[in-house]
Amino acid sequence: MKRATLGWALALVAGALSTSCTMGPAGTDVVAVKDSGNPPHRLNRGRVAHAYSLGRHEVTNREYAEFLNSVDPTGHNRLGLWNSAMARSGGIARPSNQPEGQRYRLVPGRENDPVVLVNIFDAMRYCNWLHNAKFAQGTEIGAYNLDGQAIPRNRGSVVRQPTAKVFLPTENEWFKAAYFDPAREGGYWRYLVRSDELAAGSPPGGENSANTAGGAGRLVPVGSYSGAQSAYGVQDLAGNVAEW
Repeated sequence: MKRATLGWALALVAGALSTSCTMGPAGTDVVAVKDSGNPPHRLNRGRVAHAYSLGRHEVTNREYAEFLNSVDPTGHNRLGLWNSAMARSGGIARPSNQPEGQRYRLVPGRENDPVVLVNIFDAMRYCNWLHNAKFAQGTEIGAYNLDGQAIPRNRGSVVRQPTAKVFLPTENEWFKAAYFDPAREGGYWRYLVRSDELAAGSPPGGENSANTAGGAGRLVPVGSYSGAQSAYGVQDLAGNVAEW
């Protein structure tokens, strides 16, 4: 959906919520996306018939490490939720000398960077864990029903459940939260961060800037471009990393 500064770096978003609350599960910071039944974009995207909420920021290394230590306290990584490249290129290491429940450790200085090197099933399992109030055995059912395999055998039939509390946004849900502005004539901005001009690739700062084209020279913590956000208050929509 978005250009990434590192082509292989994929981040997951905290997920849309089925209610218009301002705080998600266990304090997750979310923003309400209202205006149900909004008109679609000219490309026939962005119309959503229901109210929902979206994570204000991408999921961080700190949040994902909490998830890993909760659901995989021994560090066996049976579901492949951790990628060894995270220790070098991400922000989460798995040293061998850590006690059970603390096997996954944050790389200093990268705690609030968006988590990278996650696949769609990692993202679904993170949503399931939040759906189940961070229950350690809650990765396989909830928003998505999986089968306990790292790459689920039922992957071709996995769908978002009607009772899902925390889930990955659909393309229309993401598009609306990113581009739609109820106060704007025509409804939609041409580019992200409420602008009809392409965001400038630059270090953090300014209203129409983003970490694109090597703007900051590295991944930056979520919320670094706080002046560049959607009409609903969602940040980090442009640049830095791509999203599920």
